[in-house]
Amino acid sequence: MGSRGRRIGSSFSSHTSPRVIHVVGLGTGDLHRIPDPARVILEDPATTVVLRTIEHPAARQLADKREVLTCDELYESSSTFDEVYQRIIDRLRSVDGEVVYAVPGSPTIGEFVVRRLLDEGDRVEIVAGHSFIDAVLAEVGYDLWSGVSRSSMPTIYPTHSS
Repeated sequence: MGSRGRRIGSSFSSHTSPRVIHVVGLGTGDLHRIPDPARVILEDPATTVVLRTIEHPAARQLADKREVLTCDELYESSSTFDEVYQRIIDRLRSVDGEVVYAVPGSPTIGEFVVRRLLDEGDRVEIVAGHSFIDAVLAEVGYDLWSGVSRSSMPTIYPTHSS
């Protein structure tokens, strides 16, 4: 089963759907390291999974378990990154039914397609995965909150009264 190429067929349509695009971070390693909520979405047979790239350990493992679409050929056939991003967005919007966009690492770090989907008003649900930044910080034992004192934190004021 699975796919290392592109599956384009009955799951595509020519209209934009108002449904939610689920964006899942694949983390930094194997499929078994992905948090359970993300794994459930990725393994749901009722969804169409679009992988940004097959060149990731968890992506390859997922493709061995189920049918997926990949976007690798879009990088190869496009002349600019803007064109790649737009073609990925078009692909995601054209899938009939539930769609999951799976990206290496975390969908909140350096994912221009996710940023554009949000900026353009698409309904996006982000299911985070660990990024390489998390792995590096854990490896070197650095705590992002070290050196942060309460006095250096911004004051947050409520926007409503009780």
